[in-house]
Amino acid sequence: MKVKALVIISIISLFACKSMIKKTPQQVNYIPYFPVVYECDSIYMAKDYKTVAKRLDSLFKFYKPKNTLQEIDSYIKASYLSKQNMDYPKYFKLLVAEYGYQFNKDNTMGEDSLVNAIYIEKLNINKNYVHWREEYKAHSNPELAKTLKKMMLIDQKYRKIDNRDISKLDSIDHINEPKLINILNNGYPNRSVIPRDTLGYITSISSLLLHTKDSIRMAYFAPKVLTYVKTGDCSPSVYAGLIDQYYLYNGEKQIYNSYISNRPLKDSSMTSKMRLKIGLPKSLTINHWVFYQKILQSDLPEKIKKRYLKNIKKSIIK
Repeated sequence: MKVKALVIISIISLFACKSMIKKTPQQVNYIPYFPVVYECDSIYMAKDYKTVAKRLDSLFKFYKPKNTLQEIDSYIKASYLSKQNMDYPKYFKLLVAEYGYQFNKDNTMGEDSLVNAIYIEKLNINKNYVHWREEYKAHSNPELAKTLKKMMLIDQKYRKIDNRDISKLDSIDHINEPKLINILNNGYPNRSVIPRDTLGYITSISSLLLHTKDSIRMAYFAPKVLTYVKTGDCSPSVYAGLIDQYYLYNGEKQIYNSYISNRPLKDSSMTSKMRLKIGLPKSLTINHWVFYQKILQSDLPEKIKKRYLKNIKKSIIK
């Protein structure tokens, strides 16, 4: 039954894609796009690379790939591993010129090791690389990256266990909120805008959003984030987390099941439909299982890894 559900999601999503071919970029709704990408993540983890390559190839015929969920990485890797033909220069240009990827023989910038190896094998730092890097520098915003880092430092100053002071959190969040509004009014700061730092780290605003006050979160931040989910620039999980955390912190039931919690859902019979409406996979186990596999393969310390895996496993079994 699960397999049938996944196939249905793909068919519905791809039919939705076809209706968008003639629309301008501003009109394209990426919400049907994301469930297909999530599904491909789970299929990739099952090592069915040929299916992933074919489904993403079909998806990218109707949507410009955004790489919000590293779907371009997945397409390149799946095509390579299944020996499917693909336009490597086209998609590597997207990674470098649009998302600021940096490739070299030693992979010193911490990109996906297989993607880096495929780039070296297929393009070998070709003559266009420098031009692609210049294209990225022209539209990225290093100053915004610095601003976000400062905001993160302020945000975490009194949240750290060794310096925790709950009485000061409201005043800190009050400082960051106007800055967040200004940032979001000018676009969503994903990797297309925020370059990696010298350590290969990319600053995200997702944790800052989770520390906004309830009133302004529901009136401004949540609707604004949803508009960026629709444009494909923000992951649906960011929006789901904003909404579900709001309800959980106010003693209510979550809607999208984005948090691992023993608390029952607001309306479990409608959860799958509600998730699909914002671009999350219909099956509650797909993104939990994908996350489980990614944690399993990560370089996190063993203690932290075991804690994550234990919690995710409970959620999947449930």
